[in-house]
Amino acid sequence: MLRSFFSFHVSFFLAISFYFLVRKFAYTGKGLAPQMNLKTRIQRLVVPYAIWSAIYLAFRTAFFLMEGNNKRLLKLYGDLTSSIFLGGASYHLYFLPMLMIGTLTFYVLNKTMKVWRKPWNILSILGLLAAGALANLIILLTNNQFNLGPNIAFQSFFNWLNIDPHVNISLRLITVSLVWASMCIPYIAIALLFNHLQICSTQIDRKNKISNSESLRNPYFFITISTAIFLVATFFMDFSDPYRFIQKPIIAFSLVGLALSLSYTFFANSSNLRLVIEHLGKCSFGIYLIHPIVIRLTRLGLEFIYPKLLNGVSIPSVIVISLISFLISWFLISRIACNNYASRYLM
Repeated sequence: MLRSFFSFHVSFFLAISFYFLVRKFAYTGKGLAPQMNLKTRIQRLVVPYAIWSAIYLAFRTAFFLMEGNNKRLLKLYGDLTSSIFLGGASYHLYFLPMLMIGTLTFYVLNKTMKVWRKPWNILSILGLLAAGALANLIILLTNNQFNLGPNIAFQSFFNWLNIDPHVNISLRLITVSLVWASMCIPYIAIALLFNHLQICSTQIDRKNKISNSESLRNPYFFITISTAIFLVATFFMDFSDPYRFIQKPIIAFSLVGLALSLSYTFFANSSNLRLVIEHLGKCSFGIYLIHPIVIRLTRLGLEFIYPKLLNGVSIPSVIVISLISFLISWFLISRIACNNYASRYLM
């Protein structure tokens, strides 16, 4: 339960990334939006990924050398395929290559719809969602899911073929990419559904401006619904691990709905709060990239100041470390953002 509450960040980043990607490039029925510049979007992810991978390799190397932990040092450099391509330099960096694969997947899907001259309607979206859910279910039930840490997918498949995935690098990269694509498809489908419903709502509002239409789009109504879905999905949906792929998108998009609804209410009514939120939004990518370093340094500082706090994992300790690390990360990234050259490559 608490794991779901404290570990929705990657799912939320996927949801919000695909939401804005779809909003910009989705086929709406009135025509295809401006051509998606795939090269530019991939470069926007590749450059920070390469730089932060180098930073984390250097950071972890320094810490392992100071600790005399040769075993972990050998493990870090013993799997360069993971460190270079799969985010192995740090546990959180896998999000960037996965987002690259998801972006490419959406590009292919959108191109396919263009070739078929079909709009993203409710049937095609639900069909895509069902196909993505089925693919994920099969992958999970056959124990071929992506395993964070070793950064391997289709482990059962490799065992069946009696192949070491560390030896066959190209096959390893292909299988991981396939699993990442399948993981991203439900997020893409729900983002398309959000976009479709918003388009339909706007069209209804233009044709027939009635009070019911306005009430259905009332942001306070969606704040309540989004909050309720988040709490139910987090604390009352006891999904076992094979079905957690259903829970994660539900939690993530309930938070997307909550964030969008808040942007039309509390954030819109307060200029100061809106500026803070906009600044946080600009820094969020950089905060995600830098936060493991800050957490590590924060824990070291707390060990000297208040060691009892770290005696065991508890809600107070998680909240204190998370809050301090978040504020420090935000401050550091805001400083980086002031430098145009640094911000271009680090956030």
